[in-house]
Amino acid sequence: MAIDQFSNIYVSGGFQGTGNYGPYSITSNGEWDAFIFKMDKDGNWLWAEGFGSNKTDRANSIAIDVCDDIYITGEYRNPMVFPGANASNGTDTLSHKQKRDVFVAKMNNQGQWKWAKRARTSGTDKPYQMSVDANKQVFIGGTAKGEMTFTSGLVAPPQIPGDTTMSAWVAQIDGTSNNGDWVWAKMAGADTDDDDRTGDICPDGFGNVYAIGFFEDAADLYVINTCSVTENANRECRRIIRKAKKNSPTAFIVVTGCFAQLKPKEISDIEGVDMVLGAHEKFNLPQLLTNLNTVEETEIHGCEIEELDYFTSYSLNDRTRSFLKIQDGCDYPCTYCTIPPVSYTHLTLPTNREV
Repeated sequence: MAIDQFSNIYVSGGFQGTGNYGPYSITSNGEWDAFIFKMDKDGNWLWAEGFGSNKTDRANSIAIDVCDDIYITGEYRNPMVFPGANASNGTDTLSHKQKRDVFVAKMNNQGQWKWAKRARTSGTDKPYQMSVDANKQVFIGGTAKGEMTFTSGLVAPPQIPGDTTMSAWVAQIDGTSNNGDWVWAKMAGADTDDDDRTGDICPDGFGNVYAIGFFEDAADLYVINTCSVTENANRECRRIIRKAKKNSPTAFIVVTGCFAQLKPKEISDIEGVDMVLGAHEKFNLPQLLTNLNTVEETEIHGCEIEELDYFTSYSLNDRTRSFLKIQDGCDYPCTYCTIPPVSYTHLTLPTNREV
């Protein structure tokens, strides 16, 4: 789901047979098709579109840019038509290689297609999430098996040569162009399993893009952000630390978050923990992490909660409405809750800093 600057709502997904969206009825071309519909902020239906091949296809993610143009990504199993779009070879039909390919398509806020692009390997490929920045640059991530072709001049090989398992991938499309040109693409992962994938991706508004996901193999570095609302949360943290050390005995393990602020010495006594960072020091992780060599004595970097400055946060360029945090902390000393000792008492951002 995505929301534009006028609070209109856009939803995409998959359907089979006939789908009814308010007064709009659409019928699938094959087994399953993708759909997109638009509603206004009061829940009134504005339009609905269905699209797909004669097999099973679906839309996995949707994003809106600053001009309220819409981007959709998903997977498809046969050539797919985007009426009026610039797709493959000057036609509105997006070609298909084999198994499941990835599609990315753009339409305006009236539901008219602009262009469609594809990416593929010789196996099954999937996109999971996408986002678009203020410059209409589109970022997509997912999973694929083997060498991934975006264009004849842009081919992303697995990070490990010869890897034939599923790998995570990320890529960028120039949303300002008339054709939706691929800009770059990268793959990453281990060669021991088929579970590597990019689960989400987001630009920061300063030319950087961040992706998260998972893989099943030994890691060089674990950064474990902990919760400490209850004792159960503390026990779960200890379990995760021990599991990380078991999975990768030589990994460098950093623990931060509320549990690290509340009981740094207790965490440092857990075998395998190399560094503990308090609520303030976690923001200095890149500077403190000078190497990944495990240490004999755990490094503890922290201070008392009373010494902390107020940390504000806000969204930038990743959504049509910006959000600003102006209040933090809690004054209620509930007996079961550990938040007051590890967080601020009730603090509000001063007005001169809000503006």
